Amino acid sequence: METKSVITIGAGIGGIVSATHLAQHGLKVTVVEKNSRPGGRCDRISRAGHHFDTGPTLLVMPLLYEAEFAALGTSMHEMLDVQRVDPTYHLVFDDGSQLSLTSDMKSLQEQLETFELGSFQNLLRYMEEGHRHYHLGIEKLVNRDFRKASDFFRLENIPLLHQLKPLVKHYGNMSAYFDDPRLKAAFTFQDVYMGLSPFESPATFSMMPYTELAHGVYYPRGGMYSIVEALMKLALDAGVEFIFNAAVEKIDVNATHARGVNLKNGQRLEGDAV
Repeated sequence: METKSVITIGAGIGGIVSATHLAQHGLKVTVVEKNSRPGGRCDRISRAGHHFDTGPTLLVMPLLYEAEFAALGTSMHEMLDVQRVDPTYHLVFDDGSQLSLTSDMKSLQEQLETFELGSFQNLLRYMEEGHRHYHLGIEKLVNRDFRKASDFFRLENIPLLHQLKPLVKHYGNMSAYFDDPRLKAAFTFQDVYMGLSPFESPATFSMMPYTELAHGVYYPRGGMYSIVEALMKLALDAGVEFIFNAAVEKIDVNATHARGVNLKNGQRLEGDAV
């Protein structure tokens, strides 16, 4: 039987991973990328032997990386040399006070209590909420396919409006845990990772400070681009073909299926799926 072929548009991390999964399942996969190198937003520049990340700078939510590398038949620690960053942050507030966010709970407790009495116990309550939001968010949202808008509004998703607090502002939600505005800021500023203001983002994002303290924040030796290099090795080993400097002008749809792509250089690539 003839091997089915698939065209994947974009050699960012998502494109590389998707292509590798397809190739490992026996499909012929071609990835077309408009840039001259893979990585997408996870890129770097090199000068005089030094490398500088130009996109993501830290590896957060490591359990997702571990699960993905495992699904690709390997392990994160086999493919990457990752070092835990601890303290994750050293915060300096405008009044000169300082706070190191660390996984050392004794140290964190001593620091927090100088800001607000009872704040460490309140942090533990906040972490419990973050734990719920993290695991519910991964199970009910991240690991599910939403192929159409109506998938969001199924009856089974209604309890999530209460459980994940998507209609409650993150910073406002902090009043249930802390009075000190410095502590409210310390455990909500992570929302800027998603380009969001904690004054506007949903309280669902309590999952971010939770996963940072509970699971850790890591730095891969060689920079974040080493993640791209590791994934590219897996992709090439699986037989994925990459075409760079190949911007897609149009996806060719035949009846109800995408059957190929037209590149801006005039070339056309055909496949059984895009």
